Amino acid sequence: MPTSLRVPEDVSLSDALAPQNQVKMIVIGSSGRCPQIAEWAGQVADNAQQPGGFNARRPIWIADPASVAAELNAIVQEPYPTVLVLNRDNSVSGQITDDGDNIDPTVLEMMYLQAGA
Repeated sequence: MPTSLRVPEDVSLSDALAPQNQVKMIVIGSSGRCPQIAEWAGQVADNAQQPGGFNARRPIWIADPASVAAELNAIVQEPYPTVLVLNRDNSVSGQITDDGDNIDPTVLEMMYLQAGA
């Protein structure tokens, strides 16, 4: 099952954001539905993988935003949204805060598409 890249467990935030040829979807937090949303972000990204292995989508999960607060605050200010999407140049494309039922795989797909991936 595809999973989101975990920050800082798997990689630093700066390394996760480094590829300029990918749209990044960042799920922020560990409470509520965040684990489920991070899993969906990975699945939606995996569905877009091209023949040859390239994927223009990069799902990232920051379960503990306090651990990377300085870097994260340079991108988006608190209170953090549940999902933040960055264009290929790492500018903010979109964001949404979970209200319990407003985020699903279709919403995540649309957010990726709006950012160009």
